Amino acid sequence: MLQLNGINRSFDDQPILQSLDLTVNDGEIVCLLGASGSGKTTLLRVIAGLETLDSGDLSLDGVSIRDLPVYRRDFGLMFQDFALFPHLNVAQNVLFGLKMRGTSHTLQTQRLTEVLALVGLSGFERRSVTELSGGERQRVALARSLAPRPRLLLLDEPMGSLDAALRERLMIEVRDIIKAAGITAIAVTHDQQEAFTIADRIGVIHHGQIEQIDTPSALYQRPKTTYIAQFLGLHNLIPVLEAQDGIATTPIGSFVIERPAQALLLHPDSVKMNPTDGITVIVRRCWFRGDHYQLQVEHQSGITLMFRQPVPLPLGDAVRITFDRVIPLEA
Repeated sequence: MLQLNGINRSFDDQPILQSLDLTVNDGEIVCLLGASGSGKTTLLRVIAGLETLDSGDLSLDGVSIRDLPVYRRDFGLMFQDFALFPHLNVAQNVLFGLKMRGTSHTLQTQRLTEVLALVGLSGFERRSVTELSGGERQRVALARSLAPRPRLLLLDEPMGSLDAALRERLMIEVRDIIKAAGITAIAVTHDQQEAFTIADRIGVIHHGQIEQIDTPSALYQRPKTTYIAQFLGLHNLIPVLEAQDGIATTPIGSFVIERPAQALLLHPDSVKMNPTDGITVIVRRCWFRGDHYQLQVEHQSGITLMFRQPVPLPLGDAVRITFDRVIPLEA
């Protein structure tokens, strides 16, 4: 549906987006995940038409929209702070875009009923938005974005202003609402759990480029680069000292690898205690995490690893561990 080719954008000679390519399929939700300054919000603004390109092109259904003004792109945009009008009630906020388009009163009434039912706010038409909870305001903002039936919905840190407990609950609801509406959507976020919950695919942005785009499961199970592994909280990274004939030599031993690598990820979900095989490590830390215990162990080389276990282990104990999954990483 949406195709970006060779997107470049700089500010004051500082490159923000660099030769970036992206394809978004009809009906899917893509999350652009990255740290502050990675370029994710600039990319969203480029797609919306709020930022011009230095070079590159973007097309919708095969037709270039690079020079198409914002109001003709027919995209919905939902901001982090929701940007609701405090002097208007719920219905007036939701219908704002339709009124600007000159939609008939009959169609406005019909669409208002549809989108409020979709976001679970039927009966809230006359409520002041200043009286609503954070979650209710978010739903109003989403209903306003969906009311004109946009070709593409763009969400800028949609959970950023909510507290942790509310954010956890609404992640699932927002995905369900977008899917029920049959809308293609792009969201930007720095929160990996938010991206994992909402997205069909996640694109990790680093230094203005998408380093990897994949399903949430594939991204977590097989990150491609050291940056992505670290950004996702996968810290069992081992430097490769030498790689030859499919064997990587590291400070903790040698491993079979499927492709050249500068580092290996010993995935924490694949670490197993084995009394007769593997490498010997010393338990340095052990702390309770609710449904498991997190262990930090140290190899004689000085490298530390982390993994989870159902029961605690005494500090200072020597244990042997093996790895079911060793993932080669690019720099």
